[in-house]
Amino acid sequence: LKKRRRKDDFTPGGKNARRPDRATIVYSNLIRKY
Repeated sequence: LKKRRRKDDFTPGGKNARRPDRATIVYSNLIRKY
């Protein structure tokens, strides 16, 4: 099982190295909309 991320689910920069680039793009797009 993977460890849950800590408070970085909505960081557009993708500070967590384990996260794929696609997730950062999706989150950044959501932030840009709002």
